[in-house]
Amino acid sequence: MILNKDILYEEYVDWGKHYGNRNNQDLRFGQYIWNKFNDDMKELFPDPYLEDDGFYIENFKKAYELINNKLMDNE
Repeated sequence: MILNKDILYEEYVDWGKHYGNRNNQDLRFGQYIWNKFNDDMKELFPDPYLEDDGFYIENFKKAYELINNKLMDNE
């Protein structure tokens, strides 16, 4: 599965229904997306040292917005 805006939104809504800022495995939303879509996220954020890639953002809404904005920029 390739990460796009629609899939990210589905993941976000599902996450929001079941979790808050962390899931039952203590993962943040950004961590979860990175784990699930690693190759796609590496393409979106080729150098996470130069920009925030959402991995460490605690608030799941902010992480979603950051990743979604990057996806929109890359359309």
